[in-house]
Order: sequence, then structure tokens, then C-alpha cells
Amino acid sequence: MSEPAITLSRELAMQLLKHAQTSPQARVCGLVLGTDAQAREIVHLRNQAESPELHHAIDAQEFARAVSSAQTRGLQPLAVYHSHPDSPPMPDDDDRAASPDSTLRLLVISLNIKGVLEMRAFTPAQDQLRETPVQIFL
Repeated sequence: MSEPAITLSRELAMQLLKHAQTSPQARVCGLVLGTDAQAREIVHLRNQAESPELHHAIDAQEFARAVSSAQTRGLQPLAVYHSHPDSPPMPDDDDRAASPDSTLRLLVISLNIKGVLEMRAFTPAQDQLRETPVQIFL
């Protein structure tokens, strides 16, 4: 069964890109929150990796607080996002392990762009990640 596309407004897509651009030499990370597959909010989380230019790590307690806060407002986590400052938006070997919830989709934002925002989503399926569509609307 295929997962529904993650749907982002242009405004939320730009918030993701802006967050990634605030740290062009290091990875940023956070949560995409929403209802069903419709994104409603972005939550920035601190990257606690020892080498943030190469990896990302999210504190489990900070993640749990963000999820709990979202749920009190009727939102659910749709994806864990992070940026790749100088590589395509494809998850690397450590990306799946870096997520505090291995059942959530991964959204990877690339800053290795030539004028076009590039982000891709991936859904965990057994021992692999399957690409999931991302739709951006005005």
C-alpha cells in the first residue's frame, strides 16, 4: 500500500528552505506536523550531532515534547526533516537511525540546488526507505 503524498503549502515549503539556509554549512532538523497527510506546521529541533556538517541527531526528550505539544493541538507528526547542505536530498545510511521515531517519514531538503527547491520524502518500509511524493500548493 502506498503512502499518501505529503502536502505542503508554499509558505511551509519556504519555511523549511529558510530554516535550512540559516545554517548552510550544517544540517538542520525538525518535525513536519499536520493532519492526515496535510502539513500544517513546522517545528525546528536542535541538531545535537557532534559533526552537524555531516550528520543530524535529535534529542529524544525534545522530540517527545514537540510531539506532545502538537497532539494537544490536534496535530500529528507527519515527518522528521533535515537538510543536506551539499548533497542531493537522498537519505544516507545514518539518516534513518537519527530519527527518534523510525515509523515516521523522512523529509530531506537539499541546499545543493540551482534555483529550484529540492526536497524528497521517504517512508520506512521493512528494512528500506520508499520514496513518497511531496506536493506543494499555492
